[in-house]
Amino acid sequence: MHAEAHYLIGIPDCNGAPPSISVPRIYDTAADAEADLGVIMMLCRLNHGDMVVESSSWYLQSASVYRTAPTNGAEFYGYILDGVVYPVAGAWDERRIALWEPFVGEFERQHARDARMPWSSSMLKKLRLCEFAGVEDIEMGYFRFAPLHSQLLVRPLNLYVTESLF
Repeated sequence: MHAEAHYLIGIPDCNGAPPSISVPRIYDTAADAEADLGVIMMLCRLNHGDMVVESSSWYLQSASVYRTAPTNGAEFYGYILDGVVYPVAGAWDERRIALWEPFVGEFERQHARDARMPWSSSMLKKLRLCEFAGVEDIEMGYFRFAPLHSQLLVRPLNLYVTESLF
């Protein structure tokens, strides 16, 4: 098992675009993810169109995985089963949690596949642990994903020609 995982995500800035675009693939190294950025952008172009991809800022998200502990923040992803709360990923502030959902979802899907367990994205919930104050059944033993950083790799270039070039 690896200590870090990496994911590429695009954040479009155009009307009618989804909040984020990506291809569900987790990388063991940042270098592998950066080397694959052109391929990911091309695949997203086929799925979402030129305008969405060209308006997107592309980020490399990195997380500490498996042997990790939660960092400061109130927002987590996890499961609630039979009244027991199982946070598995976090901690973010309220503004940033949604940007990490595709990465966490793919990580959990792969984790379930490797463990040969059934999994659906609808099982993973956003959790605010402060809402569970007083609940004795919060099981932190399954926590396996802590965000490290999100690095901007590509920013869209917006050129506006106001005069004739020739």
